[in-house]
Amino acid sequence: MKIKISFISTLFSFVLLFASCQKDGLYTPKEHLTRIENWEFYDGDSLFRNAEEWEWDGKLLSKITYLDRARIPYATLTPSYDSKNRIESFLYEESGMTWTYQYNYHNNDLCQILVYDQQGEVRGVTTFKKKGGKVAEITLEAYMVSSQNPLRFILPPEVAEMPAAKASGSSQRTTYQLTWKGNDVVKYVVLDGNADDKVISTVETTYDNNVNPYQGMLANTNGYSNINGTFSKHNPLTIANTGKYNLVDEYGNEYADADYEVHETYTYEYEGRYPVKQVRDIYRIFEGRPLSYTLKRTYTYE
Repeated sequence: MKIKISFISTLFSFVLLFASCQKDGLYTPKEHLTRIENWEFYDGDSLFRNAEEWEWDGKLLSKITYLDRARIPYATLTPSYDSKNRIESFLYEESGMTWTYQYNYHNNDLCQILVYDQQGEVRGVTTFKKKGGKVAEITLEAYMVSSQNPLRFILPPEVAEMPAAKASGSSQRTTYQLTWKGNDVVKYVVLDGNADDKVISTVETTYDNNVNPYQGMLANTNGYSNINGTFSKHNPLTIANTGKYNLVDEYGNEYADADYEVHETYTYEYEGRYPVKQVRDIYRIFEGRPLSYTLKRTYTYE
């Protein structure tokens, strides 16, 4: 697997969220997010990165609009619901392109997501296996016909960008095996399905005791969260990600079986039990070269 890592910015992505006390596909939080702003810090300067505007119809999320660095809308995410108020699909629109994420349920469990391009062709399949009422394994399969990766919306940032330009009909498979403690994912292992399920990454997380505002939905993470941080009931405090990858760095240099580490520390300001500000300190080591930077996120609720 060849993964492109950017040490300046993290890939825009989506992650599907679950929790044992939350019904699959149902997102009806007590506090409604209305705006999220992301900032980055370099050499003491604070730079606006992007933002999200959330709209609601009663208890249900009706639309998310994404704003770029110039605060100009560039994309939207629109959910639809079934008769049980479960997420039935998401329509993502950006620059004249559309992607549809169709949710399939078995009884009360979400078992599969199909990803369609605007021509109605299936470009990705996500399947879920549960154990003891919790998601234990996730398998993502992308069918690549160009450099566009349709699964970039549901993969964690560090494994989000697949190799470019595969032949029609070929695929890239990645599996995530999750370990839970209570209602939080404290560890997950990433397996490369195209290399005999080789372990390419191990991610471990600690948490606070406050409310994760994303719990229960397919949330835009903008590179601020991984599976462990967004599946869980609580907010991450530390994340340690270690592994070996075939990497392409931000300069286009390729490295085979390169050692890669990411260590993240999160601090928060809260109103009640909900975060209103998150500061994320990131320390990365790639081929022995360290890099540190800080990201900030603010939340507004109605």
